Amino acid sequence: MKRLRNAADLDSAVQGLCESTPAMARIVAKCGAIPLRLRPGGFEGLSEVVVGQLISKQAAAAIFARLTTACDPLTADTYLALSPEARGGLGLTRAKQASLEAVAFAIARGDLDLNRVAELPSEEAIAALVAYRGIGPWTAEVYLMFSAGHIDIFPAGDLALRAAAAHAFGLQERPDQKSLRTRAGDWRPYRAVAARILWAYYAKAMKKKFYLLAEELWRLCTLHLWPRFNRLHNAVTTSLIYRERMPNRSGEQLDDCSLAAGLAGTRAEC
Repeated sequence: MKRLRNAADLDSAVQGLCESTPAMARIVAKCGAIPLRLRPGGFEGLSEVVVGQLISKQAAAAIFARLTTACDPLTADTYLALSPEARGGLGLTRAKQASLEAVAFAIARGDLDLNRVAELPSEEAIAALVAYRGIGPWTAEVYLMFSAGHIDIFPAGDLALRAAAAHAFGLQERPDQKSLRTRAGDWRPYRAVAARILWAYYAKAMKKKFYLLAEELWRLCTLHLWPRFNRLHNAVTTSLIYRERMPNRSGEQLDDCSLAAGLAGTRAEC
């Protein structure tokens, strides 16, 4: 089975995909260079993917940095050597701690050999990985793409890929996993390359458009809403300064909730 091992392999695969799929060639023209982003394999590589589940890249990088500092080198044995308190202090959720522990125990017992799994055909490798707690299809697919260089694999559950596909192909709505996986069938045997292209498109074309929109919204807000906000700010400041001098009809001092209701011109239940 062919693998992506270096930039030359990726360039060759991108060319092959673009020749067979003109629509993908047009997307490549918009996003420029396609990053290879290979990662270490083994327990370290799988741990990095698990850490990145359902959180931002920045948060994942911070947690993974603490993990690699606590476990140097990061192996199944060094992770298992951490106390429960130390694991909890890394910022990992309990579910992710349990997932890494299950994988680490399997490696320590000799039940799981990630190097051997990496050499299996993609479908067999995915099946071997999802057998462990906390390792779902997305985690298995991303690990095999970036840590094992599998070239024909596609994580259709990735939200960025679904958003990029909708935008790039002019779809009315973001495709679900099933429909995107069906569409990805047209990109065989370079589906992992297509995923990299769509991620690159998402990072460059879509984020740029988002930032331009955000800048325009901010300009409109400052132009039209700032005067109103400034008047509201002055009203709040004045009310806070004099609130203790202004008893309500029952003789009690205004609390924060009453003050907010008064500024809004309505009665509020707090």
